[in-house]
Amino acid sequence: EPDLVVYALVLNDAERPEAFRARQDYVNDWILDRQNPPDAAGPPPASPWRPRAFDFVAGRVQAWRVGRETTRWYLEMWSDANPGWRRTQERIRDMDRRLRQRGARLLVAPWPLFVGLERGYPFAAVHETIRRFCLQEGIAHHDTLPAFVGRRSSDLWVHPVDRHPNERAHRLAAESLAPAV
Repeated sequence: EPDLVVYALVLNDAERPEAFRARQDYVNDWILDRQNPPDAAGPPPASPWRPRAFDFVAGRVQAWRVGRETTRWYLEMWSDANPGWRRTQERIRDMDRRLRQRGARLLVAPWPLFVGLERGYPFAAVHETIRRFCLQEGIAHHDTLPAFVGRRSSDLWVHPVDRHPNERAHRLAAESLAPAV
């Protein structure tokens, strides 16, 4: 019988219908680097007939394109472009209603994706969408993003290919949440 439930909402938590989810096959999820698994044998050997500069430029262009598409996918996940966002809102309302019936509170605490925190975090609009939803519904909200903005994203990752929060990120989130809890 908790007095408070903290929903540590991550930006990939919105429901995603099959058609929306299928689009993820074309993007990086900003959480796991699927291009460079940790136990890969390394890059394939370079061809002596192909200039390395070409591969470097092609890789940079591909990374930029995938990054742009991934960012758009995440932004759309929390908009009317994703019918699952409406269902996610219903589920959060339901959690809040059930907890209130038991005399408990719900605190929605969004976590950022650990990308671009150093400059121009690309998902601030998503955090604002979630904040507005909670405000409109009278649901307690505490965004952990301010605890991370300005820090080097990679300093908060478990590993370069696993961008889940490490122990430092968890400490920062806990320190941010303590006054709200």
